[in-house]
Amino acid sequence: MLLSSYVQSQTYVAMNIAEFPLVADRFIGVDDYGSQYYTKGNALFKKSEQGSYQYSALQLGSISTVDIVNPLKLTVFYQGSNTAVILDNTLSEIKRISFSNIDNFRNVSHATTANDRRLWIFNVDVQQLEIFDYNSHRIVQASRPITVAPDAMTSNFNFCWLLTPASMSSFNNYGSLLGTTALTDLQMLKQYNGHLLSWNGQEFMYKKADQADFQKIEIPKIPIKQFSLNNEILYIYDGQKVTSFRLEPAKD
Repeated sequence: MLLSSYVQSQTYVAMNIAEFPLVADRFIGVDDYGSQYYTKGNALFKKSEQGSYQYSALQLGSISTVDIVNPLKLTVFYQGSNTAVILDNTLSEIKRISFSNIDNFRNVSHATTANDRRLWIFNVDVQQLEIFDYNSHRIVQASRPITVAPDAMTSNFNFCWLLTPASMSSFNNYGSLLGTTALTDLQMLKQYNGHLLSWNGQEFMYKKADQADFQKIEIPKIPIKQFSLNNEILYIYDGQKVTSFRLEPAKD
């Protein structure tokens, strides 16, 4: 296990590039095609140049997380009903996985998109990060037991990051622990192509995939309700509008 420092002195500057109005309970993010995702009540909405789409499954309860890393196969997770739903690019249902009704029953606290019809899931029963094939209902890979259950999880096709009250740990798609960063103050973590964006309630930190440490972001003081990261662009929702900022290294 590798322990790394959390912050380097170099900073990034957030350059305001655009904004758009939004009325939503929760802003999810913007995908690679520029489509916007958000929730109202228990419904998920997508707004794109091709049209607007909506998905709801009231019997599953409240939406816990929405993963848009693959815009053609979104993962919507309902922790209360222990269920993940896979949606296509029009928010039509492709697959519904009830972890309570499969043969190898498991309680799941987090579920995000992996590759090849697979999900990253955190199995609360055995305290393991697992890669789950949702066609065969089979566990393809699993980590060793993890002492502390994660508060948050973010991933792409090949890597997954777990956030706990005291650390952030990264894993590859073989279930191997790649490294751990000791920390005590992170509240949220987002990723795009391995670039990581963290928020501690006061300031943003940014770590590119090829960098070892997080770096501070200089950003105008605006209300922050939710945020997302896509292609080195930070999107911040203040409850009325979404403002986008391009992240650039600060000049000496």
